[in-house]
Amino acid sequence: MTTEISVRDVDLLRQFQKLTPFYSSVTERIRSTNFAGTSHTAVWSLYSLEARTLLNKLGLPYGRKSQTISPPRGEFASRDYLRGVIDADGSVGYTGKGFPFVSLTTASTAIGHYLCDYGKQVAGVQRTIKRNGRDGIYNVLYAMEAAQRLAADLYYPGCLSLKRKHAAADSLAAWVRPARMRSAHTR
Repeated sequence: MTTEISVRDVDLLRQFQKLTPFYSSVTERIRSTNFAGTSHTAVWSLYSLEARTLLNKLGLPYGRKSQTISPPRGEFASRDYLRGVIDADGSVGYTGKGFPFVSLTTASTAIGHYLCDYGKQVAGVQRTIKRNGRDGIYNVLYAMEAAQRLAADLYYPGCLSLKRKHAAADSLAAWVRPARMRSAHTR
């Protein structure tokens, strides 16, 4: 099993490597891509059949996962799991107009619904998902105070996360709704 991320985030992979009781390695890779002339990434490889079998039993499918992945089976740390999903496939920050947001792009119906349910509990805002027409994926967006509440819950002090996304999440707390900006009703 491999996980590949930007080399700037290699420290996170090394932390996972230390936490995992199975043999694994972290290597770097440089290659040409359609998006960038050169892509420099870090790859965490977990070789143990026992570990891969355990992950599969918990619900992590073999092979390509974008549409078939779902939250783990059994008990697990919901916010830690969702933070990992946001770290991998989400965004945290400010819009072009300076409004805080947390968003997730996913092809998985199960992950989309799970974030919506979690967001309702934590941020108090109900979101529904619908695949977009262009590429058939879901885009789930939380903005303003809902984004602040969700980010504060997911990115708590000392949690295991991408440093840059944690810093972005922490920065959302400083935003204050302008006095003349009305609060729109969101369901």
